[in-house]
Amino acid sequence: MNRLKTEYEKNGFYSPISVLDQSLAHEYRTILERVETKFELLNYRYKIHTALDFAYQIATNEKLLDVVETLIGPNILLYNTSFVIKEPHSKTHISWHQDLTYWGFNDDKQVAAWVALSDATEESGCMHMIPGSHKNGRVNHKTTKDQKRRPPSPDADRKARMFYAAAREYCKLQQLPLRSPYRLLDAELAHRAFVFAKRQKLEIHFMMSVCLRGWGSGWREFELESMTELKAALAEVGADLSDFDEFIRDGGEGEEKVSAYKEEAHASGFVGTPHYVFYDHQSDRTLGLFGREHLALIRSKFSAQGLARNDRVKPDFSHAWLGPS
Repeated sequence: MNRLKTEYEKNGFYSPISVLDQSLAHEYRTILERVETKFELLNYRYKIHTALDFAYQIATNEKLLDVVETLIGPNILLYNTSFVIKEPHSKTHISWHQDLTYWGFNDDKQVAAWVALSDATEESGCMHMIPGSHKNGRVNHKTTKDQKRRPPSPDADRKARMFYAAAREYCKLQQLPLRSPYRLLDAELAHRAFVFAKRQKLEIHFMMSVCLRGWGSGWREFELESMTELKAALAEVGADLSDFDEFIRDGGEGEEKVSAYKEEAHASGFVGTPHYVFYDHQSDRTLGLFGREHLALIRSKFSAQGLARNDRVKPDFSHAWLGPS
């Protein structure tokens, strides 16, 4: 283990480490593919261990935790688990980057463990690292942006404040520092495009097209703020685009309708999706929660009231925020 830590501090990574034998890796991959077939694509779904027990098993594998403990000590917080799925012939490309830039913490005492569930060969696109590059500190990252991207709207700012208020609660409980996000997405144009699709009864097709390429890839395969990509998504589902530019422009019918929908939603306390509202018997109050990071909390509330559909799924993960006191 001393050699492991020495090599890690020297190079910024250590590989290979035997965590799963071939049969167990195959079993987990089979479960993953079965879940995707039945429900949805799981590529880059964040905090997936709060919803899937087998993802939690991988993240808390004893061999893996022994390595992590050697590097950062025994006080370990499981912050995130996600599957990185690279389908054959994918057009996506991930440039050189430092993960910490996107995680939002101002401390570097974090460890990322990459566990392969399939053969990771050069032909299939294996992980690449630059030895010793961590010693240069964090470097500036540049993101290629669509020239037609709009500036953030007040509504996007409002959502962001709600997101990071919750994030601050998590970090405060775990005594973790939190810094400003690297990037926020403004969905205003996408909302107008959705209403445009709704006029032609294509809203479900459009939404699925956008979400599967966006959420399913961690927004690497779809630029939500790009007018060009939104039009392409509408064309893909068969929408008539003859009056699209007029509809979606600032001051047009699209902005007017989206504003009306937002006023109605805000009056009910909704600011975005997913948004959960339920009565909590323990605190005797109605809770409104925005964002899927609250799934562990919601599951714990359901379990406490005997409403959980699967008693085998444990709600009391160590990282879960237990809600307002």
